[in-house]
Amino acid sequence: MKKTFYLMGLLLSITYANGIKAQNADEIIYNQYSGQNSFAGNSFVIDTGVSLNQSQKRAFLIWAANVKADTLKRYLTLSEYGVSGQYLTEKGMPNHKNASLKTLFPKKIIKSKFSHDYYLLGYITNSNHPINNLTTYSLPVVYKINGTTLNPIWVSRIHFSPLSPNQLNALIEYNDIIETNDGNVVLIGKYAASTTQKQYVLSTKLSGAAGAMIWRYYYFFGNTCNEAANSLAETTDGNLSVVGSVTRCTTTLTGPVDMFYTQLNAAGIPVPGTYNKFIWTGTLNLWGDKITRYTNIAGSDNLIISGYVDIKRPTTVNRQILIANIKQSGGLISMQHIGDTLSDVANDLIVEPQAGTATYNVFLTGATSNYNSASTVKNEAYYLSLTFSAATGVTGITEFSTFPVTVAPFNTYTGRTGLEIKNASFYKRFAILANGTYKPTATSTQTYTDVLIRDLADVSGACIKKFSPPVKSFVTHITQANPDFVQPALGVYKDDWITLGKLTVKQLCQQVKIDPTQANIKAANSAEAVSAYTGNSSVKLLIQPNPVKAVLLLSTADGSALAGKASAAAVNIYSMNMQRMQSIKITQVNKNAIQVPVQNLMPGTYFLQLVQGDQLTTVKFIKE
Repeated sequence: MKKTFYLMGLLLSITYANGIKAQNADEIIYNQYSGQNSFAGNSFVIDTGVSLNQSQKRAFLIWAANVKADTLKRYLTLSEYGVSGQYLTEKGMPNHKNASLKTLFPKKIIKSKFSHDYYLLGYITNSNHPINNLTTYSLPVVYKINGTTLNPIWVSRIHFSPLSPNQLNALIEYNDIIETNDGNVVLIGKYAASTTQKQYVLSTKLSGAAGAMIWRYYYFFGNTCNEAANSLAETTDGNLSVVGSVTRCTTTLTGPVDMFYTQLNAAGIPVPGTYNKFIWTGTLNLWGDKITRYTNIAGSDNLIISGYVDIKRPTTVNRQILIANIKQSGGLISMQHIGDTLSDVANDLIVEPQAGTATYNVFLTGATSNYNSASTVKNEAYYLSLTFSAATGVTGITEFSTFPVTVAPFNTYTGRTGLEIKNASFYKRFAILANGTYKPTATSTQTYTDVLIRDLADVSGACIKKFSPPVKSFVTHITQANPDFVQPALGVYKDDWITLGKLTVKQLCQQVKIDPTQANIKAANSAEAVSAYTGNSSVKLLIQPNPVKAVLLLSTADGSALAGKASAAAVNIYSMNMQRMQSIKITQVNKNAIQVPVQNLMPGTYFLQLVQGDQLTTVKFIKE
């Protein structure tokens, strides 16, 4: 049976000059030389670095696996998109192009906080690319890519060193990668001596400069069944918070799944007293998929965990969105679930503080089978916006919405799942990466990847359906343990990649344009000075002192009102990765100066943005 494959991308218009604002603009991106290709996206970033085409700016980078149908050729790829949504280039690993469809998996792409570079995490099973003439079952690979040229700085495959024939079936898999504040990268996942033996939590630190291994450990948490880590976050004191899963079993390694939380120090050693296993009732699963720090209190941070919790099994599956509020020490503040009678799961979240309060905005994406656009659709990707209290957890739902495809023949898809959510600009705009399955006829199967952009400044509601699922608290049983750990004999092996072909774009829902300068104004090199970015505004801003320790004085250079011609204005502060840290409203229209408290910010570089209606002015400052 011949299969046809497509890549679908949904991109945003942020073009102020002609007044175009698109909400959920929809595009299908496909191979212009052959329709027989699939791109299974798993992670993406938004950037404004200089493209290979020096006259353009890069907007989106999608880390994906490329499949040529029938021949079963597949690459790990990095796809690049330009200012008009056009495909620019694609690169992939050269020696993994003849594997099966279930062999290569893109995991994650992140931007460096210190240079214009990207880190990419991939995972390969049954590799046809041998190490020392030996073929391994499981092979993680990490790339560091130059953000300007998209050429590799280093590529490191990870396996035993030295590798022997009795180690070929070892399971080595990483599920998450972060860049730490010391400029290196930490990986988290699982390890087993073979695919039939117990799995342990595995963590590894690599040098950001060269990809060399700094430390690696796997951990014994006192459980007899499989354990795996799914996500990690660096806390303010430099420790590493980890969330993952523990299987309950009797005679086999399978069974219901419980969630665990623990902390490692910066050297990878478990912090005593921080391991908690959260056990849910009966045979029901509790799954923590993503962990995010939301406070900046060294040694006493709070974190949010998202994922899912089973409410009903085994005859009826009812999975609901999990939101756990947890202390850095492992103490639980609150555990809540969101959803209705079928399945709702969370795959990613981002957090922004509401200035001067203990309240936060939390934004999530995942999959829902409760709110489908048609009976033939098994699940939809969703956008969820919550209000969140440090003391009690979720306090309310701001928006829960899906965005079904309405244009034939692409409205005959069978399911879509939101994988990642990112801030896409200074306003409340969010990009959501979603994978989907498309089946136009009973005898064909097609897959595509969506990048969904939410423009919350546009209230037209185009291509959006909104719902109101309930929020409920629940209680779990908690057990504690102090783990042991072992240093396995892992090493790194170098690799490379090549340039692939081009894709073209077809619009589906609304007009699509990208202005990446509104998505991110991060410097191409952290050592360079960043000049003030003024958008389409002519106002000149003064900030004193700079660097600052506690309070900034913000004023206009000519003494004009900060609100400009608008009836009100706002001041937003963003981190280097475009996470909004503070927001202050200016309601006094004649005021030309205000004090902005920044004492709660961590030391580093930030952007201060003045919003006057649709006028934007942004300047950089340094917090000491």
